[in-house]
Amino acid sequence: MIDSNVYPESALITPQAMRTAMQRQINAGNLKAMPEYTNVVNPLFATRAESKS
Repeated sequence: MIDSNVYPESALITPQAMRTAMQRQINAGNLKAMPEYTNVVNPLFATRAESKS
């Protein structure tokens, strides 16, 4: 699975990735509106993890 790039290279959730995931939830009826990236994603953990690798 690693050789096939199944896993992301980074733990950081980009704004576009978040929008894509949340849009799927809106389409499924699980969310009524698109949340703001800064309200749902805290990149601190991912950026710290990347700096230690």
